[in-house]
Amino acid sequence: MKKLIGLLVLVFGLLSVAKAQVDNFYDVEKIQELRITFKHPQWDNFMDSVKQVGSETRLMATCTINGMRFDSVGVKYKGNSSYNNTYKLDLPKAPLNVKLNHIKKGQNYQSYTTLKLSNVFRDPSFIREVLSYEILRNYLPAPQSNFIKVYINNEYFGLYTNVESLNKTFIRKKFGSANGTFFKCDPDWHAQELSDCPDGQKASLLYMGKDTLCYMPKYERRSKNLDDWDNLLNLCNIVTNEANKIRTVMNVDRALWMLAYNNVLVNLDSYSGRLCHNFYIYRDSTNLFQPLIWDLNMSFGGFQFGGTGRMLSLKDMQELSPLFHMKNEQRPLIKQLLNHSRYRKMYLAHLKTILEDYFTNGKYMQRARRMQQVIDREVNNDPNKFYTYIGFKHNLTASAPAGKVKIVGIEELMKGRTEYLKNHPLMLKTQPTITMPSHRKKSGEIQFTIKVSNGEKAYVYYRTSTKEVFKKIIMKDDGNSNDQRAGDGIFGASLETNSATADYYFYVENESTGKFHPARAAYEFLSVK
Repeated sequence: MKKLIGLLVLVFGLLSVAKAQVDNFYDVEKIQELRITFKHPQWDNFMDSVKQVGSETRLMATCTINGMRFDSVGVKYKGNSSYNNTYKLDLPKAPLNVKLNHIKKGQNYQSYTTLKLSNVFRDPSFIREVLSYEILRNYLPAPQSNFIKVYINNEYFGLYTNVESLNKTFIRKKFGSANGTFFKCDPDWHAQELSDCPDGQKASLLYMGKDTLCYMPKYERRSKNLDDWDNLLNLCNIVTNEANKIRTVMNVDRALWMLAYNNVLVNLDSYSGRLCHNFYIYRDSTNLFQPLIWDLNMSFGGFQFGGTGRMLSLKDMQELSPLFHMKNEQRPLIKQLLNHSRYRKMYLAHLKTILEDYFTNGKYMQRARRMQQVIDREVNNDPNKFYTYIGFKHNLTASAPAGKVKIVGIEELMKGRTEYLKNHPLMLKTQPTITMPSHRKKSGEIQFTIKVSNGEKAYVYYRTSTKEVFKKIIMKDDGNSNDQRAGDGIFGASLETNSATADYYFYVENESTGKFHPARAAYEFLSVK
């Protein structure tokens, strides 16, 4: 009997180890390995040729991921500037898109069907993308990412960043269904702009009239619903012309998080910069568009153009206004949200949370140093890296050469930026404090209470199903439960419901600023169970 028990313990232990081994494809502490084998003798020329004409054609290959073999895989080059610069300079390390289920529809690795491999273009530090996604995942649905060694026909091509594909598999995992309208907001750089369309900067969500042809060069449709373009045009119309209705077509809280994140991290190769791209929008079952950030290899100041007509200096980026683009008609989402008093306060609360979570405490540098430790040896051994090993070590703290320009150091940028934001008049406004958050279930209702100081208005946002939108209830400081007295700072609200469960969070504001509890709401929330 003892032998049987021992054997069972051993078996379960081995199963646990096996489970741990197969669940870590995006573990930052482990560098993955991909080996691609092409039979085509001119595989590079073939993939260049289809990329140059904008074709989605893939070249068949066999690949092995961490020792697991897959055949009938489809491979193509990906990216815009990260690809074009390797092509023009005839450099071998081009970014890759590998589709495991290209022919065999059920083929996957740990449930992942598509690999997006970035070549670390314009990032001597090698870690901008992975670090940026790690921070982002605390506030918004975002891809996982880490590092991967790539071999092609047994030749080592170097170390890449390995980013989870923002495809329908990702959408289904995050939103329960992938049947809604889905657009990649990234212009077709080869498309000819129509002369009779209004001026509109790329994928800015600017309304340009009812002609769908005006939008097609600026947005890449990823879904196949009959009403996809109608939904996009309606979104653009409301974002541009009807600010008071934005909450009816877009998840405003997530849009505010996106804008706050781009601003703090000086992520200008985004909606917030000159090119106004690198994000997706997905219309979920609540009929709201959800913004999703993509392509972070030039975050932390790697892209120095904010859309103001000139390249930004280090000082410009360190002192980028929290309200950047607030008056810009060509950035309607920023303009409309930040000119709305409550949304602006919510945005500033999110900005302050990101700042305190990662930057005032130096956590971003702790994570950055650890990531560089993990990849140090492989960066040194990378035969096709664009920058020197010395530049890799140097760019964590200071500017490093990248061709004819220098890429600002991560700490060099964020040390000054953190001090600037910490001491900005908008950040020095005294926030409300929220303590004693609680709920109590009674027959047919849930009662919510919080204690507030320095707050004038309080709200509880709730949902009774994950498929619902958070809805708002005004809380009152009027003694509406036994232990409350009017004006004692204890705010309460009741929700009439037969549901035994609910998710909720609080928001409190005064004349100048606002505060959430939990601070990362609505991506984090409290629950009634």
